[in-house]
Formats: sequence, structure tokens, C-alpha cells
Amino acid sequence: MKKIVTLLALVIFGYIFAQAPIIVPNGGFENWSDQNTPTNWNELKIDLGFYALHTVKQSTDAYAGNYSAEIETVDAVLFTLPGILSLSPVNFDIGTFSLTFSHAGVPTQGRKVLSVSGKFKYIPATSDTMVIVVTCTKWNSSTQTRDTIDLSYFMYKFSTSSFQSFQVNLNCVQTPDSMNIVFISSAGYAPQKGTKLLVDEVKATVESGAGIETIDLITPIAYPNPVGDVLYLKNISSEQWAIYDMFGKCVKQGFFIEQTSSIEVHDLPAGSYYLRINDTSIPLIITK
Repeated sequence: MKKIVTLLALVIFGYIFAQAPIIVPNGGFENWSDQNTPTNWNELKIDLGFYALHTVKQSTDAYAGNYSAEIETVDAVLFTLPGILSLSPVNFDIGTFSLTFSHAGVPTQGRKVLSVSGKFKYIPATSDTMVIVVTCTKWNSSTQTRDTIDLSYFMYKFSTSSFQSFQVNLNCVQTPDSMNIVFISSAGYAPQKGTKLLVDEVKATVESGAGIETIDLITPIAYPNPVGDVLYLKNISSEQWAIYDMFGKCVKQGFFIEQTSSIEVHDLPAGSYYLRINDTSIPLIITK
């Protein structure tokens, strides 16, 4: 008999937090570390060292750009493992069937989060339900714990042939310091193998001093990478950029002036670097 975990309940009640270090973009899921890891996002997986069972992979079925994230419920032999994609690393204990998150997600930079929105496509296997959970928290220095400022979610159970819009509305009575977004392909008592949830173009709407502001969690796109001469970029604005070597030394910097721009790197030695644009770090390999 298969042991089934109610993932929605685990997400709501199973958080273990530590402070999140940086803002995480890539809501357009255009940048990937490998076929199963969108940059700055984290999947639920079972890693035995010699074998890894993944629940997330890169998909060319995208609402915009080249890629979306495909989250799939998979067969783990003795049980069915729902697909999970989160801004915080996901920790799953196969022995106790417990689910925790390593940190609180991404910093809100002193702004109230009003909503999280984006595009999704859902392909349930028979009867299944997906859920998108958004949690806003704040560190309590008196108790040395995290207070949940608000938690809200969006659930859906019908099959869609094309991308649809979702929006998770929040009511933060206090200003949180962090926000986490969790996508779950199967949220009920009986997750179905083969259920797929595709997500793309994730954005957060926040309340700032200037009023209501919508933030795209879409990371800049750098190509080609590896690069030998000229690096081209998309999804950027009038922002400063800098290239750092693996020792943390800034070796080159400048400013973008258009949405699509380029950086000449032919004068840098071959090797591994990081391109830094505001709070986004993009691994960069320069060849000769």
C-alpha cells in the first residue's frame, strides 16, 4: 500500500526558516543550471547519490520566451511523489515523509506583497488538484522565530489546453521581510502519477512608497554562454552591471542603456565568472 503525503498541509504547517540571502528572479524560467534546475529555484527530488528522482524539468512549451518549468508527479516505487518547485530549497525526509523549507524565500525589501501572478497550464492524470502557495513572513527578534504575516493559495483541478492566468492575493497586515512561492502539481490525498503543471512569467505586485508596483521575477537572459567575444543580454533595463572572477574581484563593469544590450568580453582571460546585475548573479564562462 502506497503511503501518500498531503502536500498542501505540509507546505502550510511544515516550514523551517532561516534568513534568505538575496533576491531571486527568473520568473520567466529562461535560465537553467541543468535540465532539472531553473536558476535560483529549487525542486523536490530524491537524491540517493547514485540515483536521483526529479520532479521538475525544463520545457519548451512556454507562454513567453523559450522555456517554462514543468512540474510532474512521479512514481517513487513505494509511493507517489508530487512535483514541487519553490524559491526556498525543499527538504523531504523519505523516512518520516516530512517536508520542510530551508529558508524564507526572497527578501521583500520593506514592501508589502499584494499578489503573485503568472501563467500556468495544468494536465492532471484522472482526478487531481494543483496548488500555488505564497507565504509572507517576518523575523521576530524577540522570539527568534519567523512570524507568518500571510499565507494564501490558488487551487485548480481542471485540464487546460493552453496557458491560463493565475493570481494569489495577499492581505499582509504587517510588512513582511520575506516571501516564498511554492508550486505543487498534486496537492491532495491521492496524487496521480503523470500529472503535470507548467508555470511561466511569475510576477509579484507590491505596495511601495510610490504606490502599487508590479515586479517581474524575470531574470536577464545572457547569451551565448560560454562566450568568447560579445555577450548579449535581454530583459534588462537601465541598470549597472559588473563581472566578477571566482575570487570575488570585480574585473569589469558598466551601465545598460537599452532593453537589449551587449558586453564585450574579449579582453578578459578565459575562465569562469559571474555577471552581476543588481541582485541577479549569472554564471558566465569565457572561452578563447
